Amino acid sequence: MPNHVHALVTPASHTLDKVLHSWKSFTALGIHRKLGLEGRLWQHEGYDHIVRSPEALRGIARYIVKNPLKARFETKYVFSRVPDSHE
Repeated sequence: MPNHVHALVTPASHTLDKVLHSWKSFTALGIHRKLGLEGRLWQHEGYDHIVRSPEALRGIARYIVKNPLKARFETKYVFSRVPDSHE
């Protein structure tokens, strides 16, 4: 998506807050360098869901995969490693 990111992750050795901070720092630095920008790029907080079942996992994966299509935004970078997420 051009204005936000969806990710389905299982943090292994760090908290989700630390993972998101790392991603935001890395990507903001690259975007600022490429576009010659300064200042805050990302919002401070994120929005997350706890996945409690295989059905919930598939539903979230389907939402992530279909979100760009719903917004009529085509990209070759949309993919999923979750079975049946493309239905």
